[in-house]
Amino acid sequence: MQRLIRGASLAAASLVVVCGCSAGQGAADQAPPADGGGARQVDGSSAPPSNTGPNGGPATSPEPPSVRFVGRFDTRIPDSPRAAWPGARILANFEGSTVSVSLTENTEAWMTNGPSEWDYAIDGAWQPKLTLASGAQTLTLATGLGPGSHSVELYKRSEADNGVTIFNGFTFGDGGHLLSPPPKRTRSIEMIGDSMLAGFGVEGAGPSCPGANEAARWENFHKTFGALLGDTFGADVYGTAFSGKGVTKNAWRPDPQTMPRIFPLSNPNDPKAEFDFTSYSPSAVILGIGGLDFAEGEPVDDGPASIGDFTAGYLAFTQTLRKLYPDAQILCIVGPDIVDGGPNPVRDSVVAGVTAAVEAQKQGGDARISVYLPSASAPSEVTGCEGHGNPAFHERIARELAPVVAGLTGWATP
Repeated sequence: MQRLIRGASLAAASLVVVCGCSAGQGAADQAPPADGGGARQVDGSSAPPSNTGPNGGPATSPEPPSVRFVGRFDTRIPDSPRAAWPGARILANFEGSTVSVSLTENTEAWMTNGPSEWDYAIDGAWQPKLTLASGAQTLTLATGLGPGSHSVELYKRSEADNGVTIFNGFTFGDGGHLLSPPPKRTRSIEMIGDSMLAGFGVEGAGPSCPGANEAARWENFHKTFGALLGDTFGADVYGTAFSGKGVTKNAWRPDPQTMPRIFPLSNPNDPKAEFDFTSYSPSAVILGIGGLDFAEGEPVDDGPASIGDFTAGYLAFTQTLRKLYPDAQILCIVGPDIVDGGPNPVRDSVVAGVTAAVEAQKQGGDARISVYLPSASAPSEVTGCEGHGNPAFHERIARELAPVVAGLTGWATP
């Protein structure tokens, strides 16, 4: 029996996008003791289970047996990397008749809508999602596998505010062993933003979904337009998205932890979990944030941000992105579901602030930043929880953005 618990390395992503804004639980039992392992690769990829993609150019040199991690993981304890951000992925190739995974789910007292939910694939075929339980658990992912090599992938559907998952290792059964990991992608996209990019409510039928609208069961980063763009271009995707966050103000006004403050973290719930940006540099960033700065705040509205404060805050954030990602294309979008209804002119304010900030950065000599305004959403596209986008919404935005991303990066349009 071999259980992988050691060795990790994270690689870089290539594209960052910024915009304004179940069933099948595995069997759980006690985790087995560690008895062997290989290296870990943390590299920020977020590709589908297949090892190739349209002009994706995977690495060809063989690697030692290891597990590959895609996305931001808190690796301060190397043997137990923690996944908080949505879209985090854990991939491995192996030989063996079975595969199980040992996880520990941390849900703090305030995380009332968790625990985390994960998709998983065996040999490229997606299985019913995993709904974790709090605490340590070992989940049997597959049994009765035939001879030869197999692949396993875990994909975090839910957000950081619904739980943080610790990966403790895979077990492959008697005689099973780890193989060289799936090759990492040469392309990467980072999605930075609020609930639209996180996949909030995409699985629900709103506007008020059964139970809590914020529940993990209604979230699914795997169905977001960012994940779909990754599939389109054979790119790894980082999900740096958190519902309710703004640039200068959050939806929950007493919360001071805006996106610029949590962006530098490998775990947005832990201010000490600093992300190592030297290990990663995306090809493209898509930034979609800002609607909540002007929306009616909770629990008591203190008014919208001023255009001047928002523009300055947005510009400071994009300048930070440029410093961290000197070669990335930065595409700033305004969510097509942002409207001017309610007490404040939200959409007009976001568009004005974002375009002014981007123009200022261009005037400062940055030729690799741009703005794109996706077409406004139709009522039939925003039937998720609290009026968020449904799968058709995300599919349409992905189709609309694909030629834009291709034009900026030079990637072939499928």
